[in-house]
Amino acid sequence: MGRVDYKTCRECGRHADDVGELSHTRLCVECGRARLRDAVIEQVEHRGPTFEYWRTRIAASVGAVLLDAERSNA
Repeated sequence: MGRVDYKTCRECGRHADDVGELSHTRLCVECGRARLRDAVIEQVEHRGPTFEYWRTRIAASVGAVLLDAERSNA
């Protein structure tokens, strides 16, 4: 479900008149699909920011902290 009050895509900056209705995250259809595609590829390849975010949140859901996160903070 889109939002008619959003006027420009936050990814590409194109206006809603050019790209159509924007999503509730303020992305046009093209940018939204590109983000989804990139996120799926990152999950499959087990690397990238989307995968790292998922990995950190899964560990936190059981009260754990990733060892690599502790090493980088020290």
